[in-house]
Amino acid sequence: MELFLKGKESMRLSPREVDESLEVGINEVIDLFLDLEVYGLLKWSSLKLTELELERSTTDIYQEIYNSSAQLTKQGKLFIKGHRSPKEAA
Repeated sequence: MELFLKGKESMRLSPREVDESLEVGINEVIDLFLDLEVYGLLKWSSLKLTELELERSTTDIYQEIYNSSAQLTKQGKLFIKGHRSPKEAA
């Protein structure tokens, strides 16, 4: 999550950009982003998951998610700064 911070500013990053640093693979990095969103630590900048066209191939959907940017929420920033759980950051 610290990849999202540059100084005190929160950056927008895509799963692809994070994967280039961590080298964990497309499936794992997308799972990570989705988990962080579920806990309220991250929000998508332009992607609306509920509006994805599910008629497309899984590969196309994954590529759209993989290349979409997201940024930390206020809770996410607080979590990085030392809170142990998302609930403490809330």
